[in-house]
Amino acid sequence: MYNDDITPAGVARAFWRWFWIAAASLTLIGGLVFAGHAFGWWLSAQDATHQAQNTQNGYANQVTLRQQITSQLAQSETVSTQIAEAGSDTALVTQLRVQRAAIDGIACSDAAQVTGTPLPAQQAHWAVANCRNGTLSPQSPEYVTGAP
Repeated sequence: MYNDDITPAGVARAFWRWFWIAAASLTLIGGLVFAGHAFGWWLSAQDATHQAQNTQNGYANQVTLRQQITSQLAQSETVSTQIAEAGSDTALVTQLRVQRAAIDGIACSDAAQVTGTPLPAQQAHWAVANCRNGTLSPQSPEYVTGAP
């Protein structure tokens, strides 16, 4: 004859014997799920950063930046000619200098984003002489205090 009778004390012993194993297992599984979720977010952020870098350093973007720099420097030269032609009209000269500083600031911003093949020598020299950290340098002769 077997002693397989289920008693309240036997149930309580079995419950507490397996309770700790079940609690530890659930805690471990919950930790793994949480870690997987956090790792997934980290991977998503890394992917977004990588994609942004690919776009920034991509051929099309770099070509566009170089074309914009060429265009902006040509516009800056045009405004410089207008400043020379304005003569003694100080109001017009002031407005034109602010306009040229804004154009040059955009050119500096674009030049700071160029990667890979360097800018042509003349443009690179202009950027070194007039730009600091992607903005028009206060030491630049084209800098205007308060200009964007």
